[in-house]
Amino acid sequence: TDSSHYYNAQAPYYLIPEIGSHTVTESGSTVILPFAHGINIADSLPTGLNVTPLYTTSSGAYTIAIDAETVQMPEGAEARSICVGAVAENAANGKLIWIASNGFTVDSMNQAISGGNYATFVACANWVCGESDIPSASPLALTTGTLSVSATSAGLLSVILIFLIPLLFVGYGLFCVIRRKRR
Repeated sequence: TDSSHYYNAQAPYYLIPEIGSHTVTESGSTVILPFAHGINIADSLPTGLNVTPLYTTSSGAYTIAIDAETVQMPEGAEARSICVGAVAENAANGKLIWIASNGFTVDSMNQAISGGNYATFVACANWVCGESDIPSASPLALTTGTLSVSATSAGLLSVILIFLIPLLFVGYGLFCVIRRKRR
């Protein structure tokens, strides 16, 4: 229900969650989690297992079915903070990161927030691998500018490509034919 926690007023299912405290989130990069689902963390966990919420919604969030006809709060639903990203570690150094969004690494989501999703993805990979200095490159925009050609240049190129080059080939062909006939 808090418009400052989703990306577009027309699309409240593009969540901008609150960031928890963990090594993965140290950069503080903003992320967008489209179509995120909630993660329930059990109250009692097995011995040696530690689960830390990475991303949570605002306290006014509620869940709806993916095929719901409206994004209005369903009857009987309650507004609450929902975990949409978590980290689990066990005593045997096992690590699991669960970011509950099927569109977390989609280019359009990443570009909407200047690379925050990819930066978080790389931070997750670094943490799972136990490395802090894995080289990474920031994503580059692959769009190119429009090629502009002046009218004078276009006219000159047209004359060269349409008339001059074909005439040169025809002239060379005639030269070869005449030279062969003289032999």
